[in-house]
Amino acid sequence: MQAFWERWKDATAGLPSNKAPPNTAETHQLLTRVFRFAPAQAEFLLSNPDCLKSLLDTGLLERERTHAQIRQSCAEFIRQKQDDPLAALRLWKRREFFRIAVRDLLNKAGVEEIMAELSALASVCVQSVLDTVWERLAAKLPAPKTPFAVLGLGKLGGSELNYNSDIDLIYIYEEEGQAGRITHHEWFVRLAQSLTQELTRMDAHGSLFRVDLRLRPEGSSGPIVHSLESCEHYYAAFGETWERLALSKARGVAGDNELAYEFCQRLQPFIYPRSISRSVVDEIYQIKKRIEEEVVGQGALERHVKLGRGGIREIEFTTQTLQLLHGARHPFLHEASTLKSLQALHRTELMSRDTLDELVSAYRCFRMVEHRLQMRYDLQTHTLPPDWEKSPDLFESLNYPSAEAFVSELKEHQNRVRKVFSALLEDDPNRPAAAFDWPEKPTEAILHELSACGIKNTGDAYMTLHALAHGPEFVHTSSRTKILFDRLWPIIREQLPREARPELCLNQLERFTEAYGTRSALFEILLRRPKLLEILFLIFDNSRYLTDTIIRHPEFIEDIALTGTLDYQKTPQDVAKEIHSMIDADLPLERVLRLTKRSELLRIELRAMMGKAGLDVTMQEWSELAEVCLNEAATAAGAAPDFAVIAMGKFGGKELSNGSDLDILFVGEDVKKAVRVIKIMNETTEDGIVFPIDARLRPYGNDGLLSVPLSTYQDYYANKAQFWEKLALTRARPVVGNLEIRSQFEALIAQTIYQQPINAGELAEIFGMRARIEKERATHTPGFSADYKTGKGGLVDLEFMAQTLQLLHGHKDPAWRATNTITILKLHNNLKLVENYLFLRKMEFSLRRFHLTEESSIPRDEEQQWILARHMGFKDFASFLKVYEPILEENRRVWDEFKTSVTSKS
Repeated sequence: MQAFWERWKDATAGLPSNKAPPNTAETHQLLTRVFRFAPAQAEFLLSNPDCLKSLLDTGLLERERTHAQIRQSCAEFIRQKQDDPLAALRLWKRREFFRIAVRDLLNKAGVEEIMAELSALASVCVQSVLDTVWERLAAKLPAPKTPFAVLGLGKLGGSELNYNSDIDLIYIYEEEGQAGRITHHEWFVRLAQSLTQELTRMDAHGSLFRVDLRLRPEGSSGPIVHSLESCEHYYAAFGETWERLALSKARGVAGDNELAYEFCQRLQPFIYPRSISRSVVDEIYQIKKRIEEEVVGQGALERHVKLGRGGIREIEFTTQTLQLLHGARHPFLHEASTLKSLQALHRTELMSRDTLDELVSAYRCFRMVEHRLQMRYDLQTHTLPPDWEKSPDLFESLNYPSAEAFVSELKEHQNRVRKVFSALLEDDPNRPAAAFDWPEKPTEAILHELSACGIKNTGDAYMTLHALAHGPEFVHTSSRTKILFDRLWPIIREQLPREARPELCLNQLERFTEAYGTRSALFEILLRRPKLLEILFLIFDNSRYLTDTIIRHPEFIEDIALTGTLDYQKTPQDVAKEIHSMIDADLPLERVLRLTKRSELLRIELRAMMGKAGLDVTMQEWSELAEVCLNEAATAAGAAPDFAVIAMGKFGGKELSNGSDLDILFVGEDVKKAVRVIKIMNETTEDGIVFPIDARLRPYGNDGLLSVPLSTYQDYYANKAQFWEKLALTRARPVVGNLEIRSQFEALIAQTIYQQPINAGELAEIFGMRARIEKERATHTPGFSADYKTGKGGLVDLEFMAQTLQLLHGHKDPAWRATNTITILKLHNNLKLVENYLFLRKMEFSLRRFHLTEESSIPRDEEQQWILARHMGFKDFASFLKVYEPILEENRRVWDEFKTSVTSKS
């Protein structure tokens, strides 16, 4: 240090009085600490002795400079020099750097202030260089009209820079295009290269900063600059856990602030996914373990304050892990700064006050030690020297009274940090066991496993699974995605034997994964929520239509399966409210209704397949969904005071099934409105159809007007309607439109069919209709009765019985006027028939569910018969027939007895 004093005397000997620093105790203390603890800063001061007086005279050592003040200081300095702006910038940076270091050495600022000023200094330098190189390049080549931004990550992103940090940067531009004779990408590559070169260029004042671009998409092997869209695609397809951690500290440091903000916002779902497997915790732990083994080494674990045991990185990993796990639910956790993130974790009750205080205190201590080490050695070092426990320069520069006090506090901090880190990551009892390693080629063992899952073509199944693990051919898949699949395979293997079509399930899982987009994100969700894989396989196995729905709209499955809506029955008001919220978001009504139908179809069918709703509730939910959509369509079609819609058939009975048309009648003189309603409901687009409308039950059928006034219905049913048309009114239920018209139509129903009991001729007509339907429509299959609907003992037997009972008793007891088959069969006190009806309707649902088309008989294909049996809960088709055929026999026996009974009484 004595040599520095002598050189100081020589350096200041020739200074004029207006530039010489005052010879005061304060000056002496400053020089002593600089010469002793910061040799690199001492060398700068000896080369620029005049800068000390201005620091002391202006009071710049006493107060923190904001980012705006630092930017203004830079601009003024460069303007005064009036020469090469980049050379002037390097000199200004050294002077500003010296100011910050002296404030630190004199304890004029806390560690947060120092980190903030160093980070602001770096941001201002990057922006200043960017301005210069942009101007120079634009003078040679026309500049693109699209914005460019520089993102800071790591310590710069968190405003936590230290004295010898690299600055981690990512360069982005908004969109592709053409700038004169070259593309936007080519122009910005030249800009980024120039920016990096000037930031790292050395001159007499040193370089501005070392730049590290390895955190960009694709790392060192990727382009130096990326468009916003290419960044988004990269992270969605290939982003790994370490990149999530890195991006959690990203912020704009230069260039277009709005573009930087857009980058951060678009990547929020990747950085903070809605659902994430705790296997990520294991990945972070393994990263830390590799750092200790490969970077630090055993000999320096206790001395490396950043990467060693209980050091800075363990505080950062603890903080970032909790941010990653909870950030989607708590936006307050989206902080780049470690200290601010710790405070946010405490505010959201994810960290106790004691743990917060311990980690904050340790972080401040470690960063101060790091600063002193880098000041002393002018290196990017984080390692205490071998004799650190006895080195007076270190503990005295930090104002500890003794080496023992310094050593004791540092080790206490390390122990506390390691304890918190271990509790979260190292000692996790839920850490997955060693994962299965998916083989690169089909082995005998894996083919045997696939065969045991019920798969016949094991070779094709292996290739499907291999594609799941590795992605499409010629497309890069991250190692993390492969690791996640290895962990997922045992869950898939356990689920496959439960499905009737295991090979189909695998093929559809591959299709869904491709549609989902972010393969690793999907695997994380499935690992975290294995129930979701069960739901997916249930859909794949049971319904091609529902499979196509979730492949087209993967968001449906997350919204439904992960939000709890499967656990309760929605009311029509719930559905209407969701429709209106989408309309308020400026989506056209027609599209809203189609999307609502597809989404609700998925929810209703899942509830049925999972056993969360009985078939009676499922039919009710289907019917109420149709009512809501029809009401919205009628409202959109325009006002008509005398307009109403009457539900008929299964719609009227609240017994709709998947694939059903809506049988309806329009009441009113406005035919155009009826046409508009049908157009909204019937039009098919890529989002499907709302509900197909069938209005053929209207007066005169297809030959009649689409909509007629109530008076026409009154005249028609009184004078012209055939008996079967009156019989159809047993299922008529007004659902939409003018309440008075609806009430009057109900009175018309009562007047038409419930004024008096059915007579013998009408009974004979009913029984004749049933016989004709059986003869003309029923299909015949050797060996068993395949037609469960129109055949002997089928659904039509029970439906005709219910309608006949209504006409027999409805004139004296309004309870028998209910439009629902199950309700009527219960009033008849035959619960066995109710069970039989629900069994056959469940068959209908199961058969229709796959293609969402009309199915009225059991398929002839033996494999399809076996699949039906499995979906109905039987081990094979023979077991199914042992229950099915007695049901038909009993239905027909009861129907025959019913005909005999009512005929004898008429």
